[in-house]
Amino acid sequence: MLTRPAATRVYHDMPEAFPGLFHSGSLPRRRGAGGALYPGRVSDTPEHENRSGDLLVRIGGVIFAVGAVATLITFIPMFIGSEPFPPLAYGVSMLMGAGFAVAGLGMARSIAVQRREAVRAAARTAPATPGG
Repeated sequence: MLTRPAATRVYHDMPEAFPGLFHSGSLPRRRGAGGALYPGRVSDTPEHENRSGDLLVRIGGVIFAVGAVATLITFIPMFIGSEPFPPLAYGVSMLMGAGFAVAGLGMARSIAVQRREAVRAAARTAPATPGG
């Protein structure tokens, strides 16, 4: 029979051991993952849900890594005293900056989407103003 690691078991059992600390009477209690009770709100969206800019961030990371490896490789001739690589190798090194820019665009896109969602959620929960 498989059991949870001791640290996980202790953390999971803490609400039952200290009910006043984890379950305040002023906050609504909701069931989260695994059926545990949590004070406050629990999101229904999975954490692994892909956002709009996630793919750009991943692609930018791969491009950055390729550029970083190319940069390290282009330094090898300088240390061993051989002929330098052709200019194409130095061009591939510039992918490091391009990958950083692509990842930055992905982050900006994710931020914009999250802000739009927050504005929509605030508009849904805001009370209607009279005369507006």
